[in-house]
Amino acid sequence: AEKVTFAAAGLRERLDALARTPARFVLRARPSTASVTVDGRPVGQTPVEVELDPGQHTIVFLAAGFDPSERTVTAVGGVEETLEVRLVALPT
Repeated sequence: AEKVTFAAAGLRERLDALARTPARFVLRARPSTASVTVDGRPVGQTPVEVELDPGQHTIVFLAAGFDPSERTVTAVGGVEETLEVRLVALPT
């Protein structure tokens, strides 16, 4: 029983550490030079890689002549994800 308790404690420590680790998102868009904001904060132009704290975040992609695209994502600590969006051209 002592070995099981020790193993469970070690696993809990590793899971807690992982939950505190930022998630990494690779953000891509078409057109390829869309501006990106995360939670209202500018983070650059696509393609861009960002680290996010675990939890929900709002990502907005903007490009001149295109309809903005907003996505809500849930970041999981220690996980790398790619988010790619295709912006729709505005009517001329």
